[in-house]
Order: sequence, then structure tokens, then C-alpha cells
Amino acid sequence: MLKPLSTVLLLASSPAMVLAASTSVSAADLPQHRAAPLASFAPAPGPLPLSWSGLYVGAHAGYGWGDFDFRNPTVTVSAPGMTPPGGLSAGLPLPRSFEGESALGGAQVGANAQWGNLVVGVEGDISWTDLKGRYRSTGGPFTILGVGPITTAEGASGDLDYLGTVRGRLGVAFNNILVYGTGGVAFGRVSSTGDVTASLGPQFVALAASGRETHVGWTAGAGVEAMFTPNLSAKVEYLYADLGWETHRAPGLVTASPLASTLIPAGSSVGASGEFKLEIQTIKVGLNYRFW
Repeated sequence: MLKPLSTVLLLASSPAMVLAASTSVSAADLPQHRAAPLASFAPAPGPLPLSWSGLYVGAHAGYGWGDFDFRNPTVTVSAPGMTPPGGLSAGLPLPRSFEGESALGGAQVGANAQWGNLVVGVEGDISWTDLKGRYRSTGGPFTILGVGPITTAEGASGDLDYLGTVRGRLGVAFNNILVYGTGGVAFGRVSSTGDVTASLGPQFVALAASGRETHVGWTAGAGVEAMFTPNLSAKVEYLYADLGWETHRAPGLVTASPLASTLIPAGSSVGASGEFKLEIQTIKVGLNYRFW
């Protein structure tokens, strides 16, 4: 006897319903994966690039070495009633060169402006030093106007008391590294001495003088500066400075043996002069603090 149609359809659909139910349960048991928000894939912001623009002050220390040149020493003697009225001058074409070296230290102040990788700035600095040069020589014996034998001893010295510069700076920045060239005006105070002694046996006449002048010239060099924090940087810098020729003038101090002193006119005065020049090279390390 045939089963009713509804019963047949119910039996036929049972396996499909069971399969669908089991599939639904298995899918529910699987872990759910949700898409991460788009914002979580955005790259983290990097550090802002360092800027060399702004004002700064700092200090430095280093070493300097230089060449002194001395030329055209001149002695002028004047006395009441002397002709010519300005006195009698005698000069010698006597060039001399000598060297000096010393440690140095000082301070600097400056300002930079940066456009892209280009950095333009200005800096002024001053260095105190004890750079000294000395020269001594002897001459003779020789005869002058049938008088002799005469021997001579002479000396010259130069001391650089300080060195200052006012310079422009032009450099290229590689983020926290700045490579630059620099140049401008250099100035320094040079203290000088000179002396000469002429001797004939036990008799002698000696002249000594000392002066001090400020020399002005030019300077040029290069350096590398590294920025460790937005406010702190350190540099290594080389400079060459030519302080030029300057005439040093000073009263002369005359000493003589008793017999030789009788040859010096009463009431006379003596002046001395000579030309000095200094070329100096320096290598310095410095530390700068920046104001933004």
C-alpha cells in the first residue's frame, strides 16, 4: 500500500535538513575574524626634521700656530737744537721671521637661517691666547770708520694677546650634520719688543723698545657641526687668518757704559719703530647652545 505523498516528502527531506543544521552549527563554532579598522594601518608619524635656524651662543678651545714677520726697524734721535728739528732717523732693511704656537680658548655668538638644505649664517668669536714668537741674532766683529772690532746683538718678539673674527658662514645640512665654509674679518692685538746692542770691548750702547698695536686683516676656513639635540651642537673648525702689516712705535730706552754715555747729547730722546705682521692658523672644537 502506498504511503501518503506528504510522508514520502518528509522522509526525503530529512537528510538535507540534518546536513543543513550541522553545517549551521559548525559555522557558528568557527572563530569570527573582523576586518581591522583602516586607521590601524596608517604609518606612525616620524620625528620632525632638525632645523639649524636660530640664534646660538657657545664656547671653544683649541690650538694656534703662526708666523711673525718683522721689517724696517728705525731709530729716531732728537735733542734740543738738533738739525733737522724732527730729529735724526736711521733705518735698516732688516727683515726677520719667527714662529709661535699656543693653546687658545674663548666664546662665540651667531645666527643661522635655513632654506631646504642650505644654511646661511653669521658668527663672531674671540679667543684669548698666549702665542709668542722670539728671534735673536748676533753680528760682527766688523769695523766702522776705522773703529772696531764692533759686535752687535739684536732681537725682536711678538705676542698675540687675543684673536677675534666676524665671519659669514655658508653650509649644506644633512639633517643633523652641517658642513660649511666661512670667511670674513680678523683682528688681534699684538704686543712687540725690539732691542739692539753695539759693543766695542767693554763699551756698549743698548736700545730697547716695546709697543702694542691692534692688527686688522682677513680670515677663511671650514668646519663640520653636529646637532645632538634641538638645542645642543658641537663643531670642529679650522681657520687661517692674515692680520696684515702694522707699524709699531714706542719710546726707546737707552742704556750705555760710562764712556759711551758721554756720546749721547744731553736732553735727547729716542724713539723706535718697526713693522710687524702675523699669519695664524687655528683648529678649534666648540659647543653651541641654540635659542629657537
